[in-house]
Amino acid sequence: MLLLDLPSAILFHIADILEYSWDLHSLILVNHYSHALLNPFLYRHKIQYTQISTLDCGAALGCDTIVRKLLDRKVLPKEYDKHYLQKKMAVAAENGHLHALCLFMESWARLPHSPFNRRPKLSIYLGSALFQAVNSGHDMIALLLLDYGVDPTICPETWSCIADYPIAIAARHGRLPVLKRMIERGRSAPYENPIDLIGLLFRAAGGGHPNVIRYLIELGVDPNASKNGHYAIESAAMRGGVEAVRCLLDCRADPCPPLPNGATLGPLCLAVSRGTLDGAKLLLDRINIDEYLASGRELTPLLCCAAACGVEDLVRKLLGQACNPDAVENVSPSRSFQFHSDRTPILWATMNGHKEIVRLLLENGAKPDPALLACAINSKVRSMSLITLLLDKGVDLQECYFDSTTPLLLKALDDPVLFKLLLERGADPNHPAYQGLIMQHAMKHGEVPQVRMLLDCGLQLGIPLGTDHTDGTLLRFATHGGALMLEFLFKHGYEPSTDDKNDTFDVVGLAISRHNVPALRFLLDRGVKLTTSKRYSPLFEPGICTHDTCEVIEPMLDLLLSRGLDIHAEDLSGRNCVWHALGYSGTVAPTTYLKALLKRGARPLSRGYETSPLYKAVSRGLVDAVRAMLELGDFREVPRSELKAELSMAKVEAIGQEKWKIVRIIERFWYGHGLHLI
Repeated sequence: MLLLDLPSAILFHIADILEYSWDLHSLILVNHYSHALLNPFLYRHKIQYTQISTLDCGAALGCDTIVRKLLDRKVLPKEYDKHYLQKKMAVAAENGHLHALCLFMESWARLPHSPFNRRPKLSIYLGSALFQAVNSGHDMIALLLLDYGVDPTICPETWSCIADYPIAIAARHGRLPVLKRMIERGRSAPYENPIDLIGLLFRAAGGGHPNVIRYLIELGVDPNASKNGHYAIESAAMRGGVEAVRCLLDCRADPCPPLPNGATLGPLCLAVSRGTLDGAKLLLDRINIDEYLASGRELTPLLCCAAACGVEDLVRKLLGQACNPDAVENVSPSRSFQFHSDRTPILWATMNGHKEIVRLLLENGAKPDPALLACAINSKVRSMSLITLLLDKGVDLQECYFDSTTPLLLKALDDPVLFKLLLERGADPNHPAYQGLIMQHAMKHGEVPQVRMLLDCGLQLGIPLGTDHTDGTLLRFATHGGALMLEFLFKHGYEPSTDDKNDTFDVVGLAISRHNVPALRFLLDRGVKLTTSKRYSPLFEPGICTHDTCEVIEPMLDLLLSRGLDIHAEDLSGRNCVWHALGYSGTVAPTTYLKALLKRGARPLSRGYETSPLYKAVSRGLVDAVRAMLELGDFREVPRSELKAELSMAKVEAIGQEKWKIVRIIERFWYGHGLHLI
């Protein structure tokens, strides 16, 4: 059955429940009958789409039927801007709408033009479309445009701010079929600008596309060609990844190309500094190490790279050549990159977790710098055996900082085994660098085993006098740590001080804002009060209003209500929890909390602060919030005359702001509940 074979009443119902005005407009454009039947729905609230704006949407959404009908009606203005069609073709190409693009291209011949001037070629205005098609990965569209004669070496007029041309984009993104067609057409009919094959190789290497690299080299591009003092192997080592490096090396690229400053290990240093260690190992395998050992040049960067890659045999050879294990490499500033000049070989080995190389360097005179221990602890491949080795070599724990301000013991709080090891090796939790707050940091992170260790070291539960404890009282630190930390605190005889008792309501808000239901339940079981003299309910907390997970919101809300909290409570301005659930100025809160409140009887029409929550949602254009209030709200106790007056005011506000979706939601509720009969 066709859509228009349905009874008119069903068509009216379909039009009434469409979520977007654009869907309604698409339905109207099916044919003249549907337009005459449903047009009142579109213009009921002055939703007047111009034909040009409809054409814009058709190009973006790929509505071929609508685009064809509008172009057949010659909706393009008489004083036609040539760039308009250029932009629409680019939009269609960007979104992969091939048929819509073809329709726009066919309409080019129907454009009005001066009889005294020749019509401009369409291919000139398709550069933006080609750029977007290549950049978005729509190869079929890109091939079509190339066959139409679009020049990929010209920077599109509307994209003059983009540095790369379509052909460069194809190489960088690995669009091999498109790149092949571009190069083949350029050979048969030269483009306006010559094709820079070396530049394409650089972009393919930087993008990490071995298939494109291999194709360009098969065309005759020299893998060792230099451009502005740079090489393709450098681009691959810096950005392209291990496969691009392997492909270039297999194609006989020089792993040690000469640089302007006389160095030859640029690609290797780049790979190490960027963390591409697999690519660095490939380069090390292809480098003639004996030549460097014989000449004695560039041994320091070679030692740094070998240590970073974990190549123990090479490290031994270099140390046998009397290389300084504490030396650093200084690269000439004329290069566009800087090899980290403050990192020694042992630091590179420590960063990458190579324990045996660290041991080897230490045995050959490397200094056990305190920075090594901080590096080992912060390494992605944290090794307890490596940390133990450094401690055995006499690293001074009291001088170890993770950075200029963070003591090492604080950095180890997340690992109880490491924390215990550092304490056993002499780390002093009372060191002045900790400012006496190591216990509070452990509590705040919920590390119960570490707190026990600190107690065994003689520390006490409490905040030292004279310290800056802006995070609050001891109870707040424990609340940060969660229910287990709170339980531990009270088991060890904690009793809130006078100041803490004034903050008990604050810790409830803290548990709510951290969405920690077990911690909240523990605090309530300990008698922490829920309300204050300021009539500020925990239901108003921004932390619960902005959470969007039902599994957290609903248990927390049920827990609060089960402890006697009034869901209809209001603040000093008369605003209830529904009002606060809508968020504050400049923010839009999820509707999860709002829906949970409405299901439990919260009032969306409670008058306070001059307007109701419903009116606030309408005035802010919160479509989902308005829908939730009208669908889930309990209006049985609201007089129908009052309900009608409230909705009338909200509807007027929505119409004034042209919030047509909200108007339709209100009207659906209005007629569904018979308010039009009052």
